[in-house]
Amino acid sequence: MLIPDNIDDVSAAAIPVAYLTAQVALTQAGFRAGRTVMAPAIGGSIGNAVTQLARALDAKHAISSTTSHAKAEHAKALGFNEVIDTSLEKLGDGVRRITDGYGADIIIDGIGGEVLSEALGALALGGSLTTLGYSASRKTTIDVTDLIVPQTSIRGFNLFSQPRAAVAHAWKHYCLLTEVRCDQTDRG
Repeated sequence: MLIPDNIDDVSAAAIPVAYLTAQVALTQAGFRAGRTVMAPAIGGSIGNAVTQLARALDAKHAISSTTSHAKAEHAKALGFNEVIDTSLEKLGDGVRRITDGYGADIIIDGIGGEVLSEALGALALGGSLTTLGYSASRKTTIDVTDLIVPQTSIRGFNLFSQPRAAVAHAWKHYCLLTEVRCDQTDRG
């Protein structure tokens, strides 16, 4: 993909990993303005990118989490007001507190393991969870009633398996959202 002249190489390298993944995953999950989005791990690239994009795209709630009180306070100081400190409360309890019991319409999980299991229980009626990482673990145990009773869904995601057109569309959307010129470069 073309790299605009005003984006340095280090920043450009991070865009496909975080922001394009976030954009395509949110699109596939059916995101639209007014939806509630949760992405665990505000300190991680995916959790941060999904949270930022959801906020920029007018999500009703753009929720994230961290396991550290210090990281939660730092995130709040940076303007992330809907961060769950899982050293103080469970992930699902935090989502329900923030949403007045509603839950999350969309969860994009880049952590896996027990975080995925806990996140699944935080979905709203008809919500969806997209899993795309496993830094905590490749394995977890889920309670199938978290899928059956609220009629939720879970799917896997891999950016590098997406059709080229989906990635190109996400790149254009990123450029429009950030007002970055992405149409020309001397470094492609």
